[in-house]
Amino acid sequence: MRDLDRVESALRGVPGCHALLIPRREDPPGQLLAQAHWLQATFGERAAVAAELLLYADDSLLVEHLDAVARRTGLPIVAAGDVLMHLRSRKPVQDTLTAVRLKKPLADCGYALARNAEQHLRSRLRLAQLYRPAWLQAGLHIARSCNFSLAELRYEYPAELVPEGLTPIEHLRALAALGAQERFRHLEHGMPATVQTQIDKEMV
Repeated sequence: MRDLDRVESALRGVPGCHALLIPRREDPPGQLLAQAHWLQATFGERAAVAAELLLYADDSLLVEHLDAVARRTGLPIVAAGDVLMHLRSRKPVQDTLTAVRLKKPLADCGYALARNAEQHLRSRLRLAQLYRPAWLQAGLHIARSCNFSLAELRYEYPAELVPEGLTPIEHLRALAALGAQERFRHLEHGMPATVQTQIDKEMV
């Protein structure tokens, strides 16, 4: 409970952020409602429920559940697309990435693959045909309050986690030496000279 309290406290400490609940279609309505209540209690007016309509057979059931949650909590529903690609023609690439992530042949990925190619950047006209105007307006409201720019993305080299007084390469050499000793401790004469030579070569 203390950990949860700390998480909630930290989340309340980011007042400039919005929080969207993305329902899992397989979850029962009661669980979705409980999640919505938690989000509302944690984020207040910055909370909303995302509607991802992707032309699945159960889209209408999802909308029914979202409407029920909105009535019970007062949370707005926001149009969302779960976008994974810029064009629908890129679905084979997306499927391949899924297979790589799962470390499986593509033919064995089954239901882990997207059901269709709807998770692309759809036109405003297409979105207007799928989503209620209020949901689209809610999405625009959130978008207008965000000031993120791709120009802000810059590579930041991570801080080196090394003991005080050592350089990163010195620390790496020490770890390599300890690892080598552990690896070859069962040998009568310890680490083979060829291994030490290879370590010396790589730790320059």
